[in-house]
Amino acid sequence: MGGDISKDSVAAVKHRPTFDSESLNRAMERAISDENFLNKSINLLGGLKFPAFKGNIINHVKKNANDPEVVSLFKT
Repeated sequence: MGGDISKDSVAAVKHRPTFDSESLNRAMERAISDENFLNKSINLLGGLKFPAFKGNIINHVKKNANDPEVVSLFKT
């Protein structure tokens, strides 16, 4: 064993999830079962110039939506 301990050890770091999986799952379930929710969500994309990156879409929706589940839908 030399002076480089990185080869001889294992490290772990706990990370917080970027997204709330429960919220994402609820949004998907709601979109599947509620046609009005899905249509309202899609209509929020009006005025967005395409092609667009996912981050641009999410930011656009955040500015125009009051429902956190709508934002979660686009995060999925």
